[in-house]
Amino acid sequence: MNSPRSYFSILYAIYTGIMPLIMSGLSSIWVYQNIDYLKNTTGAQNVFFWVLISFSMGISLIPTSFVALVSGFIWGFASILPLIISYIFATGIGYFLSKVIDNQLILSEINKNGKAKRLLENLQTDQFKIIALARLSPIFPFGISNVVFTYLGISLQKLILAGIIGMLPRTIFMIWVGHNSQNVIQLLQNNWIDYISSPLFLLGVISSLLIVYIIFNALKKTKDK
Repeated sequence: MNSPRSYFSILYAIYTGIMPLIMSGLSSIWVYQNIDYLKNTTGAQNVFFWVLISFSMGISLIPTSFVALVSGFIWGFASILPLIISYIFATGIGYFLSKVIDNQLILSEINKNGKAKRLLENLQTDQFKIIALARLSPIFPFGISNVVFTYLGISLQKLILAGIIGMLPRTIFMIWVGHNSQNVIQLLQNNWIDYISSPLFLLGVISSLLIVYIIFNALKKTKDK
């Protein structure tokens, strides 16, 4: 893990965790200033918007929940399908970018450590559940979970399918919050208050605890061998 490339892999993972937090504030300002324009986009403009959104989420520039919130405010529940398609493309972008940056370096380092390798082997059967739970949890941002799962050698197909299943509840909730916001100020100010006070937040916390439980069990099996 002493090569420059390994440090770059770690820095990229940190970037995907921090950048959406920074950009969400800047994105809020941009949405506030351009909400009327966004409401009146049609045809090719909408296509360009969703392509740009997919790319931005894929390189961890904006949080997926923020996109769902604004989409719900502008288009309501008609935005569910475009959002799912955008998630798929964003996952693919994040996956291949992580592949190029890391080139399986982290995984090869893990495989050199006997205990770490056995831990990953013990988690093989739970990969789908872990991905879905991570996408549901508020603790694991979209971008950084893309990076971590890619670094650990999980397939793109599994990452997309389990990821979409895990993201749907929070996406639908954020669309609902956006759709029911009276104005853009309420939209941007109260969304996380609504989320934290909702049963979905509790479900997200439970999903995080389940991930810890699954990993703890895998660690226990590793020690028993």
